[in-house]
Amino acid sequence: MAKERTYATTEDEVEEHRRLQRLLGGKRIAERRIDFALRCHKNTRGEHLNFKYRPYQVSAYADPAPDIVWRVPVQIGKTEWEVCDTLAAASLGLAVFCVQPKFELRAVHVAERYDKMILNSPEYQEYQGPKGRDSTTLKHFGRGTLRFVGSRVESDMIAFPADVLAIDELDRCDLTILELAEDRLQESDYQIMRRTSTPTIAGSSTQRNIDYFFQLSDQKHWYIPCPTCGKEQELKWDKHLVMLNRDEEGRITDASLLDPTWTEGKWERTNQRIKLPCIRCGNPLDRLAKGHWQAHRPEIKGRSGYTMSRMVAVTTQIEKLWLAFEKALGNPIAMQRIINSFFGEPYSGIGDRLSEELLEEAIHVMPPPGYVAPCAPVGITSMGIDVNRPYFDVWISDYPVVSRGRIIRRCIYAGKVLKEGDLYDLVNEYRVSLAVIDAEPEVRLSLRFQDTAPCEVWRARYEHTEGLYTKDLVPNEKTGIIACDRTNTLDALIQSFFRNNVALPNNYMELCHGKMKAELLDSVRVLEEQSGVERYIWKGSNSHALHACNYDYMAFRMGGFAPASLPTTINVAKMLGANVSGTRRLLNEYDAINESPGLSLQKLRPFSAF
Repeated sequence: MAKERTYATTEDEVEEHRRLQRLLGGKRIAERRIDFALRCHKNTRGEHLNFKYRPYQVSAYADPAPDIVWRVPVQIGKTEWEVCDTLAAASLGLAVFCVQPKFELRAVHVAERYDKMILNSPEYQEYQGPKGRDSTTLKHFGRGTLRFVGSRVESDMIAFPADVLAIDELDRCDLTILELAEDRLQESDYQIMRRTSTPTIAGSSTQRNIDYFFQLSDQKHWYIPCPTCGKEQELKWDKHLVMLNRDEEGRITDASLLDPTWTEGKWERTNQRIKLPCIRCGNPLDRLAKGHWQAHRPEIKGRSGYTMSRMVAVTTQIEKLWLAFEKALGNPIAMQRIINSFFGEPYSGIGDRLSEELLEEAIHVMPPPGYVAPCAPVGITSMGIDVNRPYFDVWISDYPVVSRGRIIRRCIYAGKVLKEGDLYDLVNEYRVSLAVIDAEPEVRLSLRFQDTAPCEVWRARYEHTEGLYTKDLVPNEKTGIIACDRTNTLDALIQSFFRNNVALPNNYMELCHGKMKAELLDSVRVLEEQSGVERYIWKGSNSHALHACNYDYMAFRMGGFAPASLPTTINVAKMLGANVSGTRRLLNEYDAINESPGLSLQKLRPFSAF
């Protein structure tokens, strides 16, 4: 008679059984993962993995933890690891639930990653077999199954009991719906978790993003030794690359390179490298030196977390990293991209706003003794209009050339008018070439002004755009509307003040009925939840002068009023998304009245080149 099988009957016994199964499952996956990595895994180019140039990956491929978190920058190898890891789990007979941020990304991810890597590896093809299910939603691999879904489709989060949950780009997912994905593991003895993402903002109990889970892990950081004094240290951008100056509220006001000997000119001529100083002795570090992972919270068991900077990657040029950082100064959204994507850290931009110091600096942008407004225009002019019934808030700028051929957006008029007819008078009086008006809420009025004003007019509509890497200005020539992201455009406007590309008159505090200063300083950058994800937005109760200034800045960018050395007018108009005929007219007008010989606006660049 066969011996009767016994089962755990108490909660403690069940919990202990699952704990052991999780540890065993993590160990078996790690063994299969490292076997795949060394023996049969090939990337999308058909090449075997090479850990010589990515030594920091070795520990992650051999990591037996049942819960692994990657909070890392872009192009560091996390997606390659994730594919190898999920295929290893499926080959052992486990059900793997793979989540991508959006439905559209799922199909691209499967086709470009999984399908190509399986096609490049004969061993992987044997695991898949000729009769296995193979689609962008479901794959049979070995004895296991991989299910691919997008995080924003709630119905995708049901009807698939999983052993492994692998979430790619967690910070781009809908965190509210994503909670349903964790329910897929409830009946599994293994409950293996994988979370990978480039970070965005700091995590919290209400914002369960990649930084939140990394803080709950053992927090491994990549350390390298100093070749001179032996001090082991993690490469940090604010300790080894740049020296930051901050105001009383902690906002970055300026930054300088820690290596005083490096210049961009020397780098271009002699390929001189930036030296990263040791935090103890100050001598140069070898950023590619043999390093190791060091856990900041070694007492945490079962959840392994990894973070690092692209500064240790062999493909990174520190010189380009610094130039990108320098270019992003003063623009919160651009700075967030650098800190997230290159340094692998969450960004904090709460409280960013125009400051009184920046406004005072704008008075001194023009040569002494400055000027007062309103004043007569010099050259072409642009106009921004914020519709704020019963007023229209108006900002008008011209573009005098100052030292070294730099064009300044000089405010020559800022005020509030009551009548629609006053807008036409201002266009004529200041010879406005291009205007941007608020498309809403006065839709008919903005359409009428666009059709009848004696200048080129675009209507601007604030819209939220997804993620950090979308364009902040998207013009539609058929409708005459610029779809613009409020946060991105205001970030770019603040940067123009930060870089002293905006000039204010000496009497700016008297403008807009004496409210100009208050309205420019009213908006502040805050965090707000949207679709389960916290995002930065600008909020203010009385910011009409700021938005009029922003619309005028959009007109500046749409017109391309910045000299440089890009080719033909038509190519530049396409890059800027501007109306080609309108841009030609502006160029001809400027060339006719330009008082600076040899500085032709037939050579243009968008603002991002500043």
